[in-house]
Amino acid sequence: MLKAAAIAGVSLSALVLCFSYSANAQQMTETAAPQRSGGSMQVAASDAIEAEKLRWERDFALWQQVEKDHVVEEYNAYLHMFPTGEFAEIAKERIKQLTAKKFESSTPAAVHTTKKASADDEAMFMTEMEALEIQARLTSIGYDTGSIDGVLGRHTRRAIFTWQRDNQLPMSGFISFEQMESLSSQSEAHYTEWLSEHGHENSRLRLLVEKQNAQRNN
Repeated sequence: MLKAAAIAGVSLSALVLCFSYSANAQQMTETAAPQRSGGSMQVAASDAIEAEKLRWERDFALWQQVEKDHVVEEYNAYLHMFPTGEFAEIAKERIKQLTAKKFESSTPAAVHTTKKASADDEAMFMTEMEALEIQARLTSIGYDTGSIDGVLGRHTRRAIFTWQRDNQLPMSGFISFEQMESLSSQSEAHYTEWLSEHGHENSRLRLLVEKQNAQRNN
């Protein structure tokens, strides 16, 4: 298996994690086997729950390592181990983004400017005001961004990802300008009401109120 995994480009860290959890799963199965032979349905159900829990822990542990490294090879390694895992769709999207980014960086400037930026590239060029508005709009329709500070951090990324999933959009955790337009349209009524209640709380939120008032006057 080591040889096959090496050919597939699976990293050593991924192998270590997976073999460790596989050993635990095998030990659990061998321990439970004599009990199952007694025909206890309750024990069988308990074993199934434990097996699913172990599968999730194994999947999540590998994903944490892969996301930390954030390179195409590691995402491919994850998909090799868990082709239908909990984070498989995110891994595929990240591979697309990293591959596109690498391609664009090697493309002449004249050609590069004609290409539509990927969602994460677009997000990088968003202003603090745009980031504030994304956070406020998501918050107004029930998504937890952690705080409204103009920084698209971990909590905001998770909120974006959940919103994308709920709206059948590519789940990347990054929001494109096109998606921002959809979010604005979807949240407008709730956002306006939310700003009227919270817009006075700090200077950042007051900036959003000023922006909305300016748009209304134009």
